[in-house]
Amino acid sequence: MYRPACCRRPLLLLYLGVAGLASAQELPPLNPASEGLTPERIAEIRRIFQVESETTSSDQSIRIVGDCISYPDKSTLLSFTEDVRAALERTLRAPSAKTTDDSRAVTFRGPQFRILIRGSLSEPDAISNGAPASVRSRLASNRTGTETRPGLTLLLTNPGPQLDPHELSEHIVDGLIRLKILSMSAPDQRPTPPPAWFTRGITRTFDPQGRQPDYDHVRSLYFAGKLPPAGYLTGTSPALVLAEPAIATELLSFWLSYPDVPGRFRTLCRRLAAGDAWTPALFFETCMGVRDPVLADRAFDAWMADRTSNVLSLGLTTPEFARRTAVRLQLFPGRNGVPAELGDSPLPMETLLEPAAAAWAPEAARHLRAEALRAAAGRGDSFREACETIADILKKIEAGRPPRNAARLLGIAREQILNSANVPPRP
Repeated sequence: MYRPACCRRPLLLLYLGVAGLASAQELPPLNPASEGLTPERIAEIRRIFQVESETTSSDQSIRIVGDCISYPDKSTLLSFTEDVRAALERTLRAPSAKTTDDSRAVTFRGPQFRILIRGSLSEPDAISNGAPASVRSRLASNRTGTETRPGLTLLLTNPGPQLDPHELSEHIVDGLIRLKILSMSAPDQRPTPPPAWFTRGITRTFDPQGRQPDYDHVRSLYFAGKLPPAGYLTGTSPALVLAEPAIATELLSFWLSYPDVPGRFRTLCRRLAAGDAWTPALFFETCMGVRDPVLADRAFDAWMADRTSNVLSLGLTTPEFARRTAVRLQLFPGRNGVPAELGDSPLPMETLLEPAAAAWAPEAARHLRAEALRAAAGRGDSFREACETIADILKKIEAGRPPRNAARLLGIAREQILNSANVPPRP
């Protein structure tokens, strides 16, 4: 196992300190001239004396241990854990603990938020042979000086390339929130943990590139009649939310959209610390101040509708948004200057080029042009170029000077819109 130069001298001192304690049968004498402190020799020493190297954060709040994790990987895990903790604090809009008293701050630092990450192998060559990795978490008592406090222990089995960073993030966030709830409980109280979808939803909101795909997926479920009322979705273990993580993202985005996130989060934690059961009423009360599921469901529907044209992930175009834009860039009889007598079905933009449309084409073209430019803002390059092409043609139609090949250009641009989705995979 490779170790940076900064680690070799401590290992040498370790050997000198323990070698004299081993019997001849346990650890044969070292011949420095012929053998040296090889990686295999170091591993043997550690195995006999159960010594584990560790990497610790500067504030001693995070420890990474386990000889199956290399020193560089320990550093990477340490940085990853610190980043997840910082993202959680940013998401909850935590004021700085240095400038705000603890009664207002939402922090996950200090002796009550210790994190221990311990790696182990299911078999000696588990990582090299591609054995599956897994993460388990538990709250365990840790001794700090003369005090014993609960801390978060994450057990990583086969922590190699197969380790899912999203799963690890969820365990870190879930553990930190449970520790926050526990820190607010009295000795005679039995705290209630938050449901798994709640912490999963918070974790998924960390990824700005995933917000648009998640919203569009939930929107498609809603208009397909497959999305139950919000009161059902916010229970303790709703099957649909567990099966469709995108719904958890939207529920937490809704919860986080109301003012005073730090204060409402602390209220939620205090209620769970006192042993209150998790209910949809508790979710909505700490979100928008109402317990009525009907009013809450209406608010959630309105919030979903308001996000239709929002740019939730800059530079991304989802298939759902591309299809939706292609539908909106049609002529709907009875709207935007289009005569109602033209029928009940939407008409293609090319209808504006027909002689019979000359009287109302300028006004309809102006409305469609505004729609195209609004849709283009903040989207991917190919989608934006197609919308701008359409907007340019519509501007000329509005002025009464359409290009000779306008119909062909509109058709090409419409196909480009439908084929412009550039969404990366979302776990």
